[in-house]
Amino acid sequence: MIDPVHEIVQCLLPSNAVALKPRSLRSICQKLPYLKDTIDLNKLDMEWRQHALEPKAKPELHWDEYWLNIRDTTTPTGEAKYPLLMAFAKMRMKNEHLTAASLKVHKGMLELASKMKSYATDEETKELRK
Repeated sequence: MIDPVHEIVQCLLPSNAVALKPRSLRSICQKLPYLKDTIDLNKLDMEWRQHALEPKAKPELHWDEYWLNIRDTTTPTGEAKYPLLMAFAKMRMKNEHLTAASLKVHKGMLELASKMKSYATDEETKELRK
């Protein structure tokens, strides 16, 4: 089973978003209970399909520039055109900050393990490698 957070990250890549990969966000949302109970999945899918037709939706953009362009797209009355899609995209942004923090901790742990190995005996080194 693919992690739903990984699926969100993949579908929000500009190249996938413009190509509508996946065709629907429903299957991802159904794996995340807090989403399927709070977002109208039909409206989210409609916004997902419509956003790919926007002139600003360019696959070569970096993901943050791409989604800022979509966020700034408005209706003729000045309202946000894709509010549900942006709520969905913000999940990725939150997860990216969590991922960056966990990578920093992981890097620190690797450095600590490396230092410990330099002081350890051969037997202790074998234990650390497990």
